[in-house]
Amino acid sequence: LKHAPGFIDHAEELKSKGIDEILLLS
Repeated sequence: LKHAPGFIDHAEELKSKGIDEILLLS
């Protein structure tokens, strides 16, 4: 993945909000 470490740290939190939201942010 080319995401910053911060993304990985908050990955679980983002999954709780919705994977679709992650795709929009990426």
